[in-house]
Amino acid sequence: QTCALPISQRGHAIELRVYAEDPTRDDLPAPGPLLLYREPSRPGVRVDSGVGEGGEVSVHYDPLIAKLVVTADTREAARRRALETLGEFPILGVQTNVALLGAILRHPRFVSGQLDTRLLETEGAVLRAESAPAQPSPNVLAIASAARRLPSARTAAASSAGQDPWDTLRGARG
Repeated sequence: QTCALPISQRGHAIELRVYAEDPTRDDLPAPGPLLLYREPSRPGVRVDSGVGEGGEVSVHYDPLIAKLVVTADTREAARRRALETLGEFPILGVQTNVALLGAILRHPRFVSGQLDTRLLETEGAVLRAESAPAQPSPNVLAIASAARRLPSARTAAASSAGQDPWDTLRGARG
């Protein structure tokens, strides 16, 4: 005997994959150091990543930086939330596809939902031209580089106490 449960749709989600790649060079990987990397944190937003500020996007692995998942009650609200969230996701040190993702989210075919898997084939040149990355100024890069060399609060506290607090937590589970 089978039991058929009704399936109901509740809300919308959009997943964006943030890559270290160069949209102006056919999306070639763009490895390098993550001088500045701050994940957005707000309701309806989840970031799954395996990188952090001060880390590096290696030539030896997939240049995926993060999966950004946004949810909202409607598709349009999820799309707007995704655009806002991309604007709150600063990454310096590597080129990313963040501007390209924003251009896709603003494209009329995406907005209307009239798209297919060939969007980049048919509209890629226009989307990439719209999203040509602006190079950060030397001042911004210098500030990010200097911030990277500053000890973190955890390191500073450990230095002043003479021990690393994480050493005392080995084996502990929350």
